[in-house]
Amino acid sequence: MSVRELIDRRNALVVRERELAAEADKNGYSVETRKNLDAIDKDLTEAQGDVERALRAEGRDFQPERKDQPRNDPGTPVDSQDPKVHAEKVNREVRAMIMSRTAGAYVFPYERRDGLEANLDNKGGYLVDQTRYDASLIEAVKDQVFMEGLASVYSIPQNESIEFPRVVSGFTNAVWDSELRSGNTDTGATYGSVTLTPHPQTAKALVSKKLLRSGAIDVAGHVIGELAYALSIPREIAYLNGSGSNQPLGLFTVHANGVSTGQDFTSASSSKVIADFTDLINTQYKLKGAHWRNSAWTFNRFHHQDIRKMLDGNGNPVWMPAGLGSVLNAVAYDTLLTRPVYMSEYAPVSTAYGSSVQTEAITGSTGAITGRVACFGDYSRYYIANAQSLELQHLTELKAETNQDLFLARVETDGAPVLSEAFAFLRLKGY
Repeated sequence: MSVRELIDRRNALVVRERELAAEADKNGYSVETRKNLDAIDKDLTEAQGDVERALRAEGRDFQPERKDQPRNDPGTPVDSQDPKVHAEKVNREVRAMIMSRTAGAYVFPYERRDGLEANLDNKGGYLVDQTRYDASLIEAVKDQVFMEGLASVYSIPQNESIEFPRVVSGFTNAVWDSELRSGNTDTGATYGSVTLTPHPQTAKALVSKKLLRSGAIDVAGHVIGELAYALSIPREIAYLNGSGSNQPLGLFTVHANGVSTGQDFTSASSSKVIADFTDLINTQYKLKGAHWRNSAWTFNRFHHQDIRKMLDGNGNPVWMPAGLGSVLNAVAYDTLLTRPVYMSEYAPVSTAYGSSVQTEAITGSTGAITGRVACFGDYSRYYIANAQSLELQHLTELKAETNQDLFLARVETDGAPVLSEAFAFLRLKGY
């Protein structure tokens, strides 16, 4: 087609879309009307692209014209019926309309819809391969999550909950006795249980079919990955700081069903930072030696920075990086006092680094700070029960009338520390 034919085709689409929009305003937006508007919108976008490519091929280009900068030929009435003048006027209006939609201001009076789509840059348009495009995506760094990898995880797909029997107090020690006596009958053993009841957690996203079809990257794969990550962060936060009410009970949470405060070592200094490496040693020795071989440390990033700067009494670092290849630390992970170290964005942080109330930006918890800033323990004694592991659904028909696909992710989980003596905490003084 010639440039003139392409412009006429596009202008006819504009007129038709305006007629449909006016009719819908008067009679309501039926399913059929929405489908027609979506179809015309698709054709109009393609037609505008054809016009611009044809103009560039001839060495011409349209520059966006704003309403506050009208361009009319001198002496030509605005309402002139001259076909050429009228075509130029419509061209300017269409171009202004398209530019305003790119900026997010809809000109046509059909309903605004949430979700990702190809026509809005910041809602997905940047993923569409309109020009030469590097098919990679610039993303923020993902926070590390590790609790599910260290904890004991149980799957209970056909049950509402799972109950673990627990020894509350064991048998008393045997006594030295004479040949003809059998000692005393033990009456000290008591038992209880820990019950985990998985709670649902969901995330979803709407994506236009056009974006899925024309994206320069695997848009569906990207959305699924983002939903999986969006579910993993609240779980990690709950495993560390959760209240235990309709969510997991956090490891650092002070709770009657959690780790006893008898497992806390409180620093002697009133400093709001971890300032003395002997506090770490004392914390480690709150734990029975039988737990050490399976134990690891967890710190918030800010306190992790503190321990990396610490020196022992001989001027040697107490933190060792992985893979030194020497007797100091030949293993493949960072160590503190010979045990692995995990850094979490969601472990508690002291007031030395912020408010006396934790913030979501730092720890994911808004509960009051208890002073527990470091955990040393056997994380296999934190139990997680999944009634439904991560399930991802791509629904293609549910939102068909709005030309969108629905991506839905769901998990049902619960968790709690089940053995208090398997964990020890460094508590900073003053809380």
